[in-house]
Amino acid sequence: METYHGWKRDRAGSWALGLSLPRALLVVAAVVMTAYTFAYGGFVALPVVLPVAGLMLVAAWLRVQGLAVGEWVLRMVRFRRAKVRRETWYAGAAWQPAADPRDPAGLPRGDLPGVLAPLRFLTEEYGAGSPVAVVHHPYEQTYTVVLHIQFPGLALADAAAAARRVGAWGGLLAGWCEDGKPVSRVGLYQRYLPEDGAELVQWTAAHTTADAPDLATHTAAALLGGQQVWQSRHEAYLTISLSQQRARASIKAAGGGDTGAAAVLIREVGAAGDRMRSAGIEVRRWLGVRDLAEVIRTAFDPHAAGPRAAHRAAADAEPGWAGAPAGVDPELAGPAAAEAKLGSYHHDGGYSVTYQVYEWPRSPVAAGGLVPVLRSTATARRAIAMLYEPLPPSQAERAVMGDITRSSFSVSMRQRTGGVVRTSERQALADAQRQESENALGHGLVKFAGYLTVTVTDPERLEEACAELEADAAGQGCRLVLRRLWMAQDAAFATTLPLGLGLPGTGLLG
Repeated sequence: METYHGWKRDRAGSWALGLSLPRALLVVAAVVMTAYTFAYGGFVALPVVLPVAGLMLVAAWLRVQGLAVGEWVLRMVRFRRAKVRRETWYAGAAWQPAADPRDPAGLPRGDLPGVLAPLRFLTEEYGAGSPVAVVHHPYEQTYTVVLHIQFPGLALADAAAAARRVGAWGGLLAGWCEDGKPVSRVGLYQRYLPEDGAELVQWTAAHTTADAPDLATHTAAALLGGQQVWQSRHEAYLTISLSQQRARASIKAAGGGDTGAAAVLIREVGAAGDRMRSAGIEVRRWLGVRDLAEVIRTAFDPHAAGPRAAHRAAADAEPGWAGAPAGVDPELAGPAAAEAKLGSYHHDGGYSVTYQVYEWPRSPVAAGGLVPVLRSTATARRAIAMLYEPLPPSQAERAVMGDITRSSFSVSMRQRTGGVVRTSERQALADAQRQESENALGHGLVKFAGYLTVTVTDPERLEEACAELEADAAGQGCRLVLRRLWMAQDAAFATTLPLGLGLPGTGLLG
């Protein structure tokens, strides 16, 4: 069976010995302060200097939940300040004074909390007049389309089929690593929800004829009305984002503005259709604005999933449906109320915890390594987001050379000071040099990150559901190291919604 390996954590923000610049400055300041005191005979000040220097070194080196103590304290101060200002609390339109839900350009905005508030929803035409939602993020300067997809998966595929699909997926991403390509981000989102059977009940009612045998009718009713636990429902979405900066010339040629950007994006996604099919991805539909708003709404309010699914099934099954159209008005997509806690996020009837994949498997794993975490229990929902950012060749070269420089500096510093060079540091240098060779051969480089959210409707079950997820992730099949994103749960939750938000930088999710 073919296995995969070679991924590593992005250390673009690190400086020396794997430290970020603020942490490295703390170490340098502690050493300089102590050395200066000894050099100039200021022994009287040692009772003050040594404890201060020790605290600075502890703040730089000691880690809490994957963060340096200094970074943890800084985040805690920010979180407490936001809590005092009630910035961790969000009240939807039902609790706020009436306001114009549209921006100056007349486009609808979703009533969404936090980092989702700036999003604008455009409606464009694709194919035979089908309306398509294009999500515009004005701060990131990106335009995103959302595709509802399905694919056969890898759990039951033989080794050759799995390798072929993985290779085709890699080829799809590599095609966007070329110079001049406008696609800046690709997101693969999956949700696993406890199935309530609403769609099956609606389908059965629509396909039961008046002359059906009584025995068949009674048997179907007994099965559908039983108390059995329904199988979990799987939903998958693919988002493709266009960078306004990269596609400036193409957007101008297409008419400029939002319409030109949407046209370029839709054209680019349509051109990738064959490569998607080669990877086993079947596009069920391009989401419209109401469809996307329903996805967002059911993520914030798990109790709405059943009624919304039944309403959609009824609207799709009945010709000439005269009721409200399927989906949700974008102005009603957000939660009625939400509150970010220290380590969780409470939104309407849901309680969520989001993790970042802090460490991917160090040893080779099979293509289906994530299968253990891609499931739901009878009461817990899981959502996973894989975010990819294809890098153009010039940017990839700079990133790889930065890795080589940092790794070489760390190794040489330890050798000069008589320290022991760790095997992990040697391996990091070897991986960076291997990547440089692959880039020279024309291979693509992609930055990626993974996020997992677990959601329950009973707060008493939240920690139990988190423990189940952590156990599945750490199991023999996955071997993932997860990090709970303390004090940033609201922003982290947003990354697992299919809206094409970017990779974390040096901010709350850094």
